[in-house]
Amino acid sequence: MKNKVILITGGANGIGKGIAEKFASSGAQIVIADINLEQAKITAVEIAKKYDVKTLAVAIDIASPESIKQGMMKIQKTFNRIDCLVNNAGIQHISSVMDFELEAWRKVMSINLDGAFLISQACMRAMSMQTQGGSIIFIGSIHSIEASVNKSAYIAAKHGLLGLMRAIAKEGVEHQIRSYLIGPGFVKTQLVEKQLAE
Repeated sequence: MKNKVILITGGANGIGKGIAEKFASSGAQIVIADINLEQAKITAVEIAKKYDVKTLAVAIDIASPESIKQGMMKIQKTFNRIDCLVNNAGIQHISSVMDFELEAWRKVMSINLDGAFLISQACMRAMSMQTQGGSIIFIGSIHSIEASVNKSAYIAAKHGLLGLMRAIAKEGVEHQIRSYLIGPGFVKTQLVEKQLAE
């Protein structure tokens, strides 16, 4: 991983920050992409100092094509490549199917699935111009293959990521782009702690 450029969405804290630190410990250069730029900057500085690697913090709202475009321009200007995208950003909304409001459903889907598609598309385009392709990793969930109550939008989105990952693997092969999905169970993050309270 030495000097590979790793882009992590939702990388400012939680699972994303842990992933960033693990890659950095192997000598990778880290891009912390997060909607919260201030926290992204703090995390990027911490990782740079701790692991002596180059880092960059960028504000990216993955539900916004324009935000992704601006973020990608900054990444390319700094590193001129992306070797790996880790699709980690996501949100949750707790509600029964019968009570789930359409606006809340659309917000979960726009970030968890549409956003993953948009940032993956942008990275695939960049990786296809590189001689060594790249990797796209989705942080799915046990909910990518299982269901539970009161999380229908999250479950639908995480199931969708599994299909998107498979489609990218099929289409990416000619450009040496690989695709994977990791499906963890509960990890004690701010998102999960909020769910437990709900």
